[in-house]
Amino acid sequence: MKFRLLREIAKFAVLALTGLWIGTVHAEIRKWTDKEGRVHYSDQPPAGAVAGKVEILPEPPLPPPVPKPAPAASSTGAGDGRTTVGANNGAARSGSTSPATVEKARVWIYVTRTCVYCKQAKSHLARRGVEYTELDIDASAAAREEFRQLGARGVPVILVGDKRLNGYSPKRLDALLQYGGY
Repeated sequence: MKFRLLREIAKFAVLALTGLWIGTVHAEIRKWTDKEGRVHYSDQPPAGAVAGKVEILPEPPLPPPVPKPAPAASSTGAGDGRTTVGANNGAARSGSTSPATVEKARVWIYVTRTCVYCKQAKSHLARRGVEYTELDIDASAAAREEFRQLGARGVPVILVGDKRLNGYSPKRLDALLQYGGY
């Protein structure tokens, strides 16, 4: 008897919560201005107030995939703001000659000369033996334009294959590098 009562209470609670949730999902938001000129938003404006319906827009779409920077013309960074650091980028893992060879993802890092976190990230990549292409947004208009197209707001921005890391966090960079096959 007690078990049956508990089951009925649980059913009622689920139905009540579902009803509350559905009620909030379908509520309309109204906008009105009071006598002092202040704007208010509510589901029920006061009596006599002239209220307009507020249209709730859907979530904005996700940003487009990260565009891959153009390959570096040289490994010396001949005035284009690009410098390739390290060795064996994009090559198969050493010691693996089987047809099922896994390639490492390319690594790019957008930096400025004065950014402390950029220097820490580059040092981290060097310690891990990761080859990367450095794009200095201060030294190169092309790098700056790529950076702008990414919608980035600060440096460093680190790209590993099709994944992106804004800023520098050793743990997050290690996870990103692991994703990239390093």
